[in-house]
Amino acid sequence: MPNKHPKLDPSLRLKAFKTTLAKSFLILLIFFMPFAAGAQKTILHQTQLWYSYFNNLKFSDKYRLLTDVQERQFIEPVGAQGTFLFRSILYRNLGGGWEVGAGVARFYQSPTKIPTTSTLVVPEWRPTVDFVNKSKSGAVNFSQRFRFEARYFHNLDNTKTVLADGYTFGTFRCRYQFGADYPIVKNAQKKPVLSIRAYDEVMVNFGSKIVANTFDQNRIYGGLMYTMNKNFTFELGYLNWFQETTDGKTYYNRNIIRFGINQTINLSKPKTTAK
Repeated sequence: MPNKHPKLDPSLRLKAFKTTLAKSFLILLIFFMPFAAGAQKTILHQTQLWYSYFNNLKFSDKYRLLTDVQERQFIEPVGAQGTFLFRSILYRNLGGGWEVGAGVARFYQSPTKIPTTSTLVVPEWRPTVDFVNKSKSGAVNFSQRFRFEARYFHNLDNTKTVLADGYTFGTFRCRYQFGADYPIVKNAQKKPVLSIRAYDEVMVNFGSKIVANTFDQNRIYGGLMYTMNKNFTFELGYLNWFQETTDGKTYYNRNIIRFGINQTINLSKPKTTAK
């Protein structure tokens, strides 16, 4: 008798999984963005400067460790601390352009309402799970990232001005980023030297503590990426950050200049050809 339940080809399963996730996050984006746009009441405008370093440590064709360190400062007033973070995620190649990753991030968050006399810095832990997809169409490279975070905030005392012992779970946050880059200058070997990069990322919150800000924020980025060699790229661009606060009445609109360094270190053994 013929098999009533034929096994799906792995590539077809990945394609179906990709389509399902993309549709789910698109629905979330379409559903929540109108609420954010229509409920604007108070918008706080801020300017920031971000410095970032990304290290991509490749162990093999299957495994890589991505580590990033970022310093975020306010431009007005000059040098006011915003956020310092350290994040490390181990990825495994699933095939078909897909990767899955798991890791943790450590954040140090200074007061967001500037100017302020407060010097309180609140630490935060974020266990993170990623699903990343990369594809290409002609000269354009596309990327998708589905990120799931659990946020644990350092406890504060009753006055909310001094750190107390321990951490408390705050929220779950889901993030979807879609990006693309296109080379505008190539070298003699037809390798990209200067590329245009852009992405859009939407974030939504989940959890019993979320009352007014299920929609968290949207980030739109555009910039230039210079490839010095196969190990180093440099990036300079503009990021617009639009975020709803916990009261559901106040929004941050941040204009951000972002400078980044990307380094790749390949520890995998070179492939040998059979003789």
